[in-house]
Amino acid sequence: MYIKLEEGLFLIGSGLYGLSNWKDCSIYLISDGKASAIVDAGAGLDNDTVYQNFLETGIAPESVKYFLLTHAHGDHAGGLKGLKKRFPKAQIVTSAQEAELLEKGTEEELGLDLAKLCGAYPKDYRYCHVQADRIVENGERLILEKDWIETFIAAGHTEGSVLYLLHRRNKNYLFCGDYLFLRGIIGLLNAPGSSLEGYRKSLPEIGKLSIDALLPGHREFALNHGQRFLKMALDNMKSTRLPPVM
Repeated sequence: MYIKLEEGLFLIGSGLYGLSNWKDCSIYLISDGKASAIVDAGAGLDNDTVYQNFLETGIAPESVKYFLLTHAHGDHAGGLKGLKKRFPKAQIVTSAQEAELLEKGTEEELGLDLAKLCGAYPKDYRYCHVQADRIVENGERLILEKDWIETFIAAGHTEGSVLYLLHRRNKNYLFCGDYLFLRGIIGLLNAPGSSLEGYRKSLPEIGKLSIDALLPGHREFALNHGQRFLKMALDNMKSTRLPPVM
């Protein structure tokens, strides 16, 4: 089961929409007809279902060039090791900060200890570490075939969260993980690496982007008019009050 959002854009995993395990973030599949990329990988508790959902789209597994990891938290990165076995040629892409956590982060560094205490993860959940294949910095280009993707490192939700801007014909799609949500909500946590100061530094730069679609790692997405949610977040940061957070 999957959700087709537009031509060449699919949702192949999601706890919210019942496509895969309840802990899974939104797992997006991008395809330009020649090459493909998967954005985030879920928690790793139901890799078989995520892979079956992928196959049902009709996209060839060998077309997948990249796993685009927004950040290393368990609900986004825990499935990478298992899915990498199914797409062995695909490169795991992320920032240097997130790559270190992905490879050897402790439960404390990943915020898993606190998340388990509040019931956000099963008590027996085990994070599957894996090594990144490619470290990216601001403004790097990842080429599919017809489409290309630009990377942005944005501190706030984590120290090294990566936002991926897909350039496709006359439309831009921002895959933002847990950095930003609809209605201008930011993903600030009581967890290591998450800071309001990070948002103060990074959000003005992200706000300069020109986007159409906003595709977060949780909750709803917007296929058009995504720029207004960036503006809402920027406006919220101008107040002395704390901005709305998830």
